[in-house]
Amino acid sequence: MTEECAECGDQIPSGEWHPVATLRDGDGEMDIYDFCSEDCRSSWQADVASDD
Repeated sequence: MTEECAECGDQIPSGEWHPVATLRDGDGEMDIYDFCSEDCRSSWQADVASDD
């Protein structure tokens, strides 16, 4: 787990539940992205979808 939100950069307390998302990179490896809130995850997912 990273200690920073993948969308806004805020710190994520390591002992608390937090939303995550996964995405395969160009080599087929699974990357896990951590978020401080559902809103940040939704915003990130919208950004990823618009990049496709």
